[in-house]
Amino acid sequence: SLGYRLIKESKFVEALSAFEQAAALQPDSLQVAQALEELGIQERMAKIKALKYEALISEVNERWTSAKELYENILELDPNISEIQDNLIRVNQRIKLENNLVYYSSITDKLNDDKLYNQALKLLDAADVIVNKGPSLEKQIADLRKILSIAATPVPVTIFSDEMTEVVIYKIGNLGVFKQSIVSLRPGVYIATGSRTGYRDSQIRFKVSGNTTNQIIRVECKERI
Repeated sequence: SLGYRLIKESKFVEALSAFEQAAALQPDSLQVAQALEELGIQERMAKIKALKYEALISEVNERWTSAKELYENILELDPNISEIQDNLIRVNQRIKLENNLVYYSSITDKLNDDKLYNQALKLLDAADVIVNKGPSLEKQIADLRKILSIAATPVPVTIFSDEMTEVVIYKIGNLGVFKQSIVSLRPGVYIATGSRTGYRDSQIRFKVSGNTTNQIIRVECKERI
């Protein structure tokens, strides 16, 4: 009786001690065995309830990795709770989304690639439809939207040459031979190559910045073969 009262007060260690004392008095008692089984069930339920509360707090504060670990701990105690299984799926999706938002926000120099740009745009659309985003996700979405806006806006770049070098910009095309040419390029990193009969090819890697309006590069072959 003392053990059951202690269970109701969530004093599981003390309840175990009481049941062990009862078992010492009656080693073969079925009631003691049932009491110990009930203690295990109630203790496990209390742990699940506490972990579920911690996981909820983690979700509210957008601590998705912490929430994932807590839900996994619950499923170790009882792998058949469908609600927790669903919660874990949702949390894993948010972790993946967050990691992708961080990734695309970190490769601004590569977003002049149409494939990567469209992938980032699709990710932004997926993030936009989430209900109850939270301040952290809202900021990540706003940051990526700003990055994509800059990445989509071409910047005029002035290229000087010597009227004898054929200039090609990788992924843009052959610009031909000229003395001066202005090309509109989306922000990012580019490679320009120059070729001229009898001369060693030249190559220049340059970065187009969305914050600069007057960008100049020079491509010409000067070294005779």
